[in-house]
Amino acid sequence: MLKHMKQLFVRLSAGHIISAWSKQKYTVAILILQVAITFAATSNALYIAVDRYQLLEKPSGLDETNTFALTSSGFGESFDPKSSIEEDLLFLRELPYVVDVVKTNSFPFSNGGQWFYLQLEPGENKNRIQAASYKLDEHGISAFGLNLIAGKNFEDKDVLWQEESDSTFPSPAIITTSTAKNLFNTENWEEVLGKTIFVEASHPVIITGVIETLQAPWVDWIPTENAFISPAIVPQNSSRYVIRIQEGELQSSIPKIEQALALRNKERVIRNIVTISSARNDVYGPDIAAMTVLLTVIAVLILVAAMGITGLTSFNIIKRRKQIGIRRALGATKLDIVYYFVLENALQMSIAIILGIVLAISLNLVLVTHYGFAKLPYVYLLYATFVIYLLGLLATLKPALKTLSFSTAEVSNSN
Repeated sequence: MLKHMKQLFVRLSAGHIISAWSKQKYTVAILILQVAITFAATSNALYIAVDRYQLLEKPSGLDETNTFALTSSGFGESFDPKSSIEEDLLFLRELPYVVDVVKTNSFPFSNGGQWFYLQLEPGENKNRIQAASYKLDEHGISAFGLNLIAGKNFEDKDVLWQEESDSTFPSPAIITTSTAKNLFNTENWEEVLGKTIFVEASHPVIITGVIETLQAPWVDWIPTENAFISPAIVPQNSSRYVIRIQEGELQSSIPKIEQALALRNKERVIRNIVTISSARNDVYGPDIAAMTVLLTVIAVLILVAAMGITGLTSFNIIKRRKQIGIRRALGATKLDIVYYFVLENALQMSIAIILGIVLAISLNLVLVTHYGFAKLPYVYLLYATFVIYLLGLLATLKPALKTLSFSTAEVSNSN
């Protein structure tokens, strides 16, 4: 008989739980809503954090730990940009601690430069992609520390000195693997060598090489890894140099190079000295701060939800001591009582998760529509489901396990 009553207790627990909720419907409703909001916020925040973290960790293609950039700005009436660039490059490349140096129009994390449309056929309204444009001479790959995986580097005869108003492009071009994949839908890099592509619908260039990675100068630009290199130098009063230093000598070399360049030509100033590593940190600093705040808020939401679950379970245990005693007298074990409260929490979490999924998808639609975020992958809903169930279980177990210390006589005589 007692065994039969015990089995009946277990079978009817879910029904008893839902019936019991009617006596504290507002409290349960608030808890479910709180957990649902936590679910929606957690799933979206986790996705945003992971997405931004992956962006932060993307390689730029440069030898970041050994490379820095500076700007040489001429101001004298007799200052000749072309001669200054030629003399600077020749001088710097002879220094024993310099691996290589290049005059460039831009570099990753600089937030300045140009991009153009690339396509396979000339003419307007053709299938095209966006790609950042770098102008480097034959030393560019070495100075940046890029990985040339197919084809060949530029030669000295390929490099053109261009006026700022010159909108043409030299014939050879080196592209990134991302550019090659998006243009030709292939990962056979040898296959794209020798093929002609068109810049801005009308300027033909021939692909002579493929580099593994070279990020665009703008970190929030969507086709971040689409880029191409033209063998060109544009002499300007303000010229940017990217300088790659021997391993371990970066910090000691920067002041020596700055001083040497300043002394070599008194009609210019050396400014905007920045290591590539610090440029990355400066650009991503706001993202790191935002991620920290976001994850802190989510941690607080989870903590508050856990406290709510623990508080409601503790309240229910105190309120139902007599009920627990009756069920113990009918044959329910202490573990059956624990099971009852765990089941009650599981039902609450299940309802909260269903509501949370609706809220999470709705929130993501707002982010996609108004703020340009990507669509939330459904796997993050599974991650959030796991977190919420685990949270509910851990928050319930502590107060529920207290019932193991209740004696049958104690709970039967209470109230």
